[in-house]
Amino acid sequence: MPHHDEDVDDEDYIDPEEELISRLKAYKIYKEACVNMKPFEADASGRFFKLPLEYPFEIDDLSIAGATTDKLYTAFKKVMARLNTLEIEQSYTEVAFEKDPVTVRDRKKYIRNIIKKKGKTSFDMLFEDVYTKLHVAITFLALLELLHVNFLKVEQKRAFDIIIISKV
Repeated sequence: MPHHDEDVDDEDYIDPEEELISRLKAYKIYKEACVNMKPFEADASGRFFKLPLEYPFEIDDLSIAGATTDKLYTAFKKVMARLNTLEIEQSYTEVAFEKDPVTVRDRKKYIRNIIKKKGKTSFDMLFEDVYTKLHVAITFLALLELLHVNFLKVEQKRAFDIIIISKV
């Protein structure tokens, strides 16, 4: 190794031995951090995460036989309010998202089966077997997707009347 003269007053000079020691200390800190984070890795290994879905189509203002998106949204809020009365509110310091037990595809199939069997149903009937907010949101998304592809039509005779969903 080249020897650095003591006479040279260079502020930028870093002793290679000191640099190596500081790098080894930094490496030791990172290694200890990895060991400390190992339990977090084990805890998270059984969980699944997903990014928000992106829709490949443009969502237009939807108006279907007297039922506008505002009316559907109002009905959706009523279902959510009903759910809030059923749900016991709990406060959590940590929230863990497990793999969704139900998917939009499952709920679309469920809605199609109801329509095929009964011919038509009410908006509220689609949410009778739903007990979580996530399940309500997924069912509502499935309904909107079926409306978007013109599989369903939505009718409401008068304001505040029940919303009837049937096949196109």
